[in-house]
Amino acid sequence: MIRRIWRAPMFSPTGLLTRAVLLTVIYLVLHLAGWRENTSILCGTAPTGNLSDRYAEVYGVIYVLFYFAVMVLVPILVIAAGMLAIVARCSKSSTLGK
Repeated sequence: MIRRIWRAPMFSPTGLLTRAVLLTVIYLVLHLAGWRENTSILCGTAPTGNLSDRYAEVYGVIYVLFYFAVMVLVPILVIAAGMLAIVARCSKSSTLGK
């Protein structure tokens, strides 16, 4: 069943929801790993106090990208999946009545 869900077409309700869940899980893993502390680079301060710490900058940028993906992209994917499911259900019911 997991293999069937993972191989769902991109523009199907299952495919859209799978990508939304994947983005959310990655974000939660990054959040639990403590990468949120590295977002202080946006204000110009280093989280470790060492200005030459390049990994903190990379971690901070990756965290912010996934944060915005979860806050902006995931709701769009969920709404699109719902709309696709409704359209698919309506088109099936209209063809069955003929």
